[in-house]
Amino acid sequence: MKLVEKSLVFKDAAKMVKKGDLGRLWFDIETYKEPVKPVDRPVDWPDTKPGVPLRCRMKLFMVCVSYFEDGDLMFRVGYSKDEAEVYRWFDGVCEGSYEAAYCSHNNFDRLVMEGKWTTARRNRLKNSGCWPNLYTLGIDTMCDWVNVWKNMRGAGTNNLKRAEEIGGVDIVKCAERWDEKELNGISVHCVRDVAGCMIEDNGYEFEPELVEKLKKLFSEKIELK
Repeated sequence: MKLVEKSLVFKDAAKMVKKGDLGRLWFDIETYKEPVKPVDRPVDWPDTKPGVPLRCRMKLFMVCVSYFEDGDLMFRVGYSKDEAEVYRWFDGVCEGSYEAAYCSHNNFDRLVMEGKWTTARRNRLKNSGCWPNLYTLGIDTMCDWVNVWKNMRGAGTNNLKRAEEIGGVDIVKCAERWDEKELNGISVHCVRDVAGCMIEDNGYEFEPELVEKLKKLFSEKIELK
């Protein structure tokens, strides 16, 4: 299935960056459970209980990325049922950036993309699985990973009231149905997560005007094109 891309642009936003250079991008991912065949399980594959191997892992289907380009702030969302296609799209978006920032208390985003995440309650893999991921696809983003969670500003973005979107446990059900309207709702959720990551990134400081624009993404209807 061909990858779908949608975007949102804040014109002339780069001039509102008070601290931090423009070489960093921020990203967030969305996943759903995918069965793993016994032959594809790595040697360090965890068990659900002794002697009973875990049967699934989290499959990437959507990525949202934000970055500054030609003076503008870009939000780009790419999604596809073809996991490899999403990874290659992400690699193309990363071109020109040297840091990829995400916000996760357990390094979820990075570990999924490295093929080392199974499920939330199981141990992480020491080596990447053989399913599509940055390593098995031979993708080198040339970016350093930055986890914003470790140095959050404490701006309270988790408490911001969100307008209509599809998030949480509903993402998995909607992704399985693969309905375009619902996928747009997930895309909106993903954009807001990335906006929150930017606001909370203590390595950067933005003019109040840009911070307010980012916060409005939570409360207002987002039109992705």
